[in-house]
Amino acid sequence: MTRKGIAVEASGATNAAGAVDLDREAFREVIGHFASGVTVITAACDGRDYGMTASAVTSLSLEPPMLLVCINNRSPTQDAITRSRTFAVSVLAEGQDSVAKHFARSTEDKFAGVPTTRGPAGLRLIRDALAVLECEVSDDIVGGTHRVFFGRVVRAVARPGSPLAYFRGSFGRVELDLNARALELVRECVVTRQYALDRPLDVGSLADQLEIPPQLVHQALLTLMANGLVSRRGERELVVTPVDLRSMEQALHARTAIELGAAELTVGHVPAARLRVLRERAWATAALSTGGRLVDVDAYVETDAAFHEYLVGLAESESLVDAYRRLSIPARMASLLREYGGGDAALVREHLAMADAYEGGSLEEVKRAIMAHNDHAQAVAEAAITGNGGRI
Repeated sequence: MTRKGIAVEASGATNAAGAVDLDREAFREVIGHFASGVTVITAACDGRDYGMTASAVTSLSLEPPMLLVCINNRSPTQDAITRSRTFAVSVLAEGQDSVAKHFARSTEDKFAGVPTTRGPAGLRLIRDALAVLECEVSDDIVGGTHRVFFGRVVRAVARPGSPLAYFRGSFGRVELDLNARALELVRECVVTRQYALDRPLDVGSLADQLEIPPQLVHQALLTLMANGLVSRRGERELVVTPVDLRSMEQALHARTAIELGAAELTVGHVPAARLRVLRERAWATAALSTGGRLVDVDAYVETDAAFHEYLVGLAESESLVDAYRRLSIPARMASLLREYGGGDAALVREHLAMADAYEGGSLEEVKRAIMAHNDHAQAVAEAAITGNGGRI
């Protein structure tokens, strides 16, 4: 084995049974070439919180949703999970390498100075993580120096962004597809109204601001134009498309029609596991409201979109899901709710009512819940747009 060359071969001595005892350092060197994401595993037991950095995490199953997590037998976090039978996984985002290093160290208080929140199950979650998953242990086995936990995912939430990566002992970033990354950045500029409504979108200025090639900015703007977020003015100029009453009404009516169509195809025929996921996504939006207001508009927009897209996806029709995505309702709602001053928590109660109706198996109740939610969303849109002079 050479550590400086391109090829690295791991080998060892042959034991009495004829198998090879692989050299530990050789194995560490080779397996280090496998790039992985970085997570913080958290647990709670006997009134105390536990946490550790881990990269040995992988998805196992979609139905039911399950994860595999491998933790050293000597870890206090492993012992806490073994006893409590619950744990949470916070998938770290690019730039959170200091958090990963902090939880990798042996310290008395792993959470000192680290921004966290409490999930519905009471477990610590890393604030600003790319994704969080809360799990219940369904089984566990010992393999060598580690215990493998089979975790059933009971709640999962994600946000846009790039993951923190771990490769050959170092943290870094994952280079995403450049076109997708450019679209994400340009969309953010448009949705957050970093350009005034009547100000032409300048490709060169955006390219300099976002530090991406002009041709990718141009392609992103064309995509956003197809999605209705950018409009052409005259022959040359592109401008941000304002959200007005008519366009928002059309988008919400279209979403309602798509969801009613999905309901016709699915109510009374959805497996229990998928109904549980629908309810979990409804609760994910409910967790973002307090005192009758939405406490995090951006997070709400993401979880709201995940709920509605999953509902449409119950019909198992890519055409319906694509039609929903093309409405660009999350981007429109982000602009609206920022102007509305925190939104209206009744919207999340309506998500729960839709989940209730689906579980009850009554098509009429599902339709009634969908249309009630649409009427309320229309009222919120009208209040925000009218209060902002007729367009946002």
